[in-house]
Amino acid sequence: MRLARAAVFAVVSSLACANGTVDVPDPPKAEVGVISGVVTSAVTGLPVAGAFIAVAVPRAYGCRCQAEDSTDASGRYRLAGLAQGAYTLSFTRSGYVSGQKGVFVYEDDSLRVDLVLQPFGAGR
Repeated sequence: MRLARAAVFAVVSSLACANGTVDVPDPPKAEVGVISGVVTSAVTGLPVAGAFIAVAVPRAYGCRCQAEDSTDASGRYRLAGLAQGAYTLSFTRSGYVSGQKGVFVYEDDSLRVDLVLQPFGAGR
């Protein structure tokens, strides 16, 4: 009985392949998230161009960078291709206080994180 089933399977498989009717599904698409936003000055409210933004996966012994970007003239940044999970968003710009923020990215989602940078010596 097993031999007969194996033979039938082999014949059906070879016919399907010969006729080109075997549908092979596409591999699953990686579900990725995006973090984007605008960086502004805490004093003026104006966009901060040239700020460095990085997102990293927190680890027991430091962070592993996943993506990085610099803000454009409008203070905008975009970090794409992020798998679901917790990240540390780090931001820095010469003349401003650096900072970090914890964020969580969900699969196939866009997260908006606007950042406000405090200039050195302002408000102290």
